[in-house]
Amino acid sequence: MKRKLVSQGRATLTISLPSKWLKTFGLKAGDEVDVAEKGSGLVIKSEQGITIEKTQIDLKDFGSKLINKVMANLYKKGYDEIELILENSEQLEQIQKIIQTSLLGFEIISHGQRSCVVKNISGPIEGEFDQMLRRIFLLLKSMAFDGLTAIKTKNLSSLNSVMLSEKINNRLTTICRRAINKRGLEKDSTFLYSFVNQLEKVADEYRDMYQYILAKKAKLTAEEIKLMEAVNENLNRLYENYYKFEKTVTIKIGDENKRIIAELNKEFESKKANAKIEHHLYSITDMIANCLSFTLGLKL
Repeated sequence: MKRKLVSQGRATLTISLPSKWLKTFGLKAGDEVDVAEKGSGLVIKSEQGITIEKTQIDLKDFGSKLINKVMANLYKKGYDEIELILENSEQLEQIQKIIQTSLLGFEIISHGQRSCVVKNISGPIEGEFDQMLRRIFLLLKSMAFDGLTAIKTKNLSSLNSVMLSEKINNRLTTICRRAINKRGLEKDSTFLYSFVNQLEKVADEYRDMYQYILAKKAKLTAEEIKLMEAVNENLNRLYENYYKFEKTVTIKIGDENKRIIAELNKEFESKKANAKIEHHLYSITDMIANCLSFTLGLKL
């Protein structure tokens, strides 16, 4: 919406605020609002409470996998209340399972034969973003280094417990992406959302690599062990550089990524190589490179 600037005195300009927004928060003349500069824009926030964002969606003809994606993206997008039109009771059961495993703070508050309402009952989570992001990093480091220890010591059965961290990572990264969207468009939102998105995918790659090693009882070559060590160390550098950004460390991460990719390409040609393992290490390295790029966008 557009508003005209109105002159008030010699050096002051004012604008009118939307009446619908004022009514939503019960604001009247004399009340205070927070005003923050965001690049070329101004963000005006009420201290009266947080807007409840609602939506409705018809799940008719949606398959099970698509329903999972629909619910995950509605959650990430920042909706607080979702009315779902259901095709059958099986869909209601699936929604209940999704809430229990993935949608922190949400509950079904009402349901009938062909509909249900899902609502956030835990309140805002934006203030917990920093703690959750650090937890995501620490879980990833644990997956990387604990998994490598299990492989080195030939204790492959312990990879099962290592892989459980991926499910926690999924929940935390989903919550973080929701928190970013709830903040609205800010200067660094795109970089931060993309960064968290990549961290979620890194955990997927570690999980899939460990699943393959377990299923095939794969024996890694000495060179593959060294490459896994190098990838893990670069992941750790990414973590440290995010919280204490340094130019020299940034350059080191980039140089190591290039070296690892070159070594992986050589290993692909080896008859002893596990192509599936190289593929996952390659993917993780590529994601670390993407995260480095997003870090530059956030820190420069």
